[in-house]
Amino acid sequence: MEDAALRRDIDLAIEEYERLIGGYATYTHRMIDTYGPKEALCRLMADSKIQKGLKTLARAGKLDISFEAIVVRHRGSFRQPIIDAAEWRLERARLGDFD
Repeated sequence: MEDAALRRDIDLAIEEYERLIGGYATYTHRMIDTYGPKEALCRLMADSKIQKGLKTLARAGKLDISFEAIVVRHRGSFRQPIIDAAEWRLERARLGDFD
């Protein structure tokens, strides 16, 4: 059940992101196809670079649907270092600190 809810949240986030950019999220889809949804999110959180998707969602006032927010909401599906990274990234985005 939790995996279904996690996947639904990921799919909704991608749909909204694609709507905002007016295009297809090629890199995101490739990551999910290659690693699966949970591992793709883990890899994105572990990257110290703030991705375009988080920046786009932050500027649109939609941090609540970001992958980072999804990791925090579904914390039972992720290891603590990944949750910590997601929280750190969300805080940077809230502050507008993208560099």
